[in-house]
Amino acid sequence: MDRLADFIRRSAGEEWVERWSDCGPWQLRWVELVTGRTTSLPPYHDRETMLAMVKAHGGLTALVGEICEVLGLYETLTPKRGDIGVVAHRCAVGGEAGAIFLGQKWVVRIRQQGRAINATCNVKMVRAWRVE
Repeated sequence: MDRLADFIRRSAGEEWVERWSDCGPWQLRWVELVTGRTTSLPPYHDRETMLAMVKAHGGLTALVGEICEVLGLYETLTPKRGDIGVVAHRCAVGGEAGAIFLGQKWVVRIRQQGRAINATCNVKMVRAWRVE
């Protein structure tokens, strides 16, 4: 099993904890595992403060872009396995979710009955960044 498959498997079914299980922190854990680089997200402690924080940064795509710039990740139009991105997803807050590219499909985080579910989907990419 490769590192990405192991990360996806290990993080599936975690108890949902804000700033750990949701899509942004989950992506940051993956980036740190691959690159050794990390940064923190702006503070929030529940869904309402998370929504306000995302809105204050101009939306999820803008926020992820800011974070990727700090981490030294460059944007790509052709993501490869292990890259991160923002995708259009009907179940996500504001219709967008942070995701990790599997090579042909994306995996997104969904909260279900207090647990974090990793869902593989064929969704539209909004923006993507190279993780290496």
